Amino acid sequence: MAWSVVQVVLLAASFQAVGPSEAALAAGGSVLSVSTPYDELGNLLLPLQVAAFVVACLGVQQCRQGAVVPSPAVRQVRGPVWVWLGWAVPVVSLWFPFQVVRDVRAAAVGGRTPSRLGWWWACWLVGLWASNQAAFSSLASPRATRRRSPCSRASPPWPWWRAPSSGSAWCARSQEGCGPGSPRSPERRTRHRTLPGMSPTPSTPASSHPLAATPQRPPRAELHLHLEGTLEPELAFALADRNGIALPFPDPAALRTAYAFTDLQSFLDLYHATSQVLRTADDFADLTVAYLRRAAAGGVRHAELMVDLQTHVARGVPLAEVVAGVTQGLADGEAELGVSGLLIAAFLRHRPGAEAEELLDDLLALDAPVAGVGLASTEVGFSAAPFAPAFAKAAAHGLRRTAHAAEEGPAWHVTEVLDLLGAERVDHGIRALEDPDVVARLVRDQVPLTVCPVSNVRLRAVPSLAQHPLPAMLEAGLNVSLNSDDPSYFGGYVDEVDDAVTAQFHLSRDQRADLAAASFRGSFLAPEAVARHVADVEEWRGGRAAPGLSSAS
Repeated sequence: MAWSVVQVVLLAASFQAVGPSEAALAAGGSVLSVSTPYDELGNLLLPLQVAAFVVACLGVQQCRQGAVVPSPAVRQVRGPVWVWLGWAVPVVSLWFPFQVVRDVRAAAVGGRTPSRLGWWWACWLVGLWASNQAAFSSLASPRATRRRSPCSRASPPWPWWRAPSSGSAWCARSQEGCGPGSPRSPERRTRHRTLPGMSPTPSTPASSHPLAATPQRPPRAELHLHLEGTLEPELAFALADRNGIALPFPDPAALRTAYAFTDLQSFLDLYHATSQVLRTADDFADLTVAYLRRAAAGGVRHAELMVDLQTHVARGVPLAEVVAGVTQGLADGEAELGVSGLLIAAFLRHRPGAEAEELLDDLLALDAPVAGVGLASTEVGFSAAPFAPAFAKAAAHGLRRTAHAAEEGPAWHVTEVLDLLGAERVDHGIRALEDPDVVARLVRDQVPLTVCPVSNVRLRAVPSLAQHPLPAMLEAGLNVSLNSDDPSYFGGYVDEVDDAVTAQFHLSRDQRADLAAASFRGSFLAPEAVARHVADVEEWRGGRAAPGLSSAS
């Protein structure tokens, strides 16, 4: 609201200047200084301008915050109405430059030096222009400002619901405003919201939920998943309505019909367009919980979620808001479903490497609970080399590393991310089979490959599922796990991917168990957690229902 303060101050100063100016003119005996209806109108417009600009700027502020409005029709009109109101009054007030000229001429007729009123009006016009420009630019691309904890003056720029670490300056939740009974406490938040497109909250624990992993499917981890790619059309429209955003589709069904991709770029175009509905920490928390509920229903015990932070920061969403929302969703999902989760910050290949390093610095400054970094987005035409400094810094701070390679790009991209980025895991890697030396290295080092067969088919990386190289990869001894990538857009969550490849390639129970065990071994979980999950997979391999598996078919 800085621009409204500037306007009010300048207008008040102008108003105060009117009296001395007219007094000076009256002392000169100028006939033109006599009050006329013309002058009365000018004086009347001053307080009206103050009120109108305050209201207009409040409206602009509401638009910037994405205030919820009653209906899409009102939503489409409200923003422009408020903004144009902010410009309508300045247009009307073009009267005042003429008033300045009139005063100057009157002073000249009286043989006196013009008063400073002209300077006041000039300052007012400059301030008026600058403040409204600020309103427009702020509305078009709001700055990514960091939220501060309301619990402590010395708190870092971090949302209030994150648990304080020992020795930090953050407030304890027992402090005033942060305790369990406080309106701002996590206990008072609506943790298990159910919006359209979200699975309803299970009435039973994950271990006995009827849709949990069955004896037909092993427990598994999902390692290659883009959180934004889990946004179902129904949830997208619910979030759009909540945030006052108009999607370029009439309804969820129309959006779903747009999921006919010809290549990776055609998918990314729609992917980024629908991501616009994600604005607040609650949006990201709801999206995370929605995915975890669906994943738990398919037997997922652990998920590592890649989030395209650069995409959201570039469109004005504060970094802390995104990270805090996903973190809250992971915590809620684990409490509700027993599914653990980690956050992976995905750098985008088509963006500058220096930008990735800046983002990493911001994450480190926030002390964000990020488990690792990844490299994603368009592979063809973009080298991984510019991201080497960011990955080196991530490794120095104990973060894990993964990178997309050899999905659409050549086999040597695998060597590039292993050597230049120090990647511990390769996402996709299906074209590694084109180079025997790359295959030999992957087999020797047992580098985890997170393969996404359904995604590869939908993005035309392979012509059909029958032609997917998965069987050849298994036969070569590669360390492969099954994943979904962007399940909402590609029509296959990881359990459906498992079903599809099992039916297509007639996978044996042992092969499916190997794929599931590889998902845990390739994860960034602690060794003891990996061993526990792998033991559950081995129970499933032996024909016994692993702990947490339902006997329902």
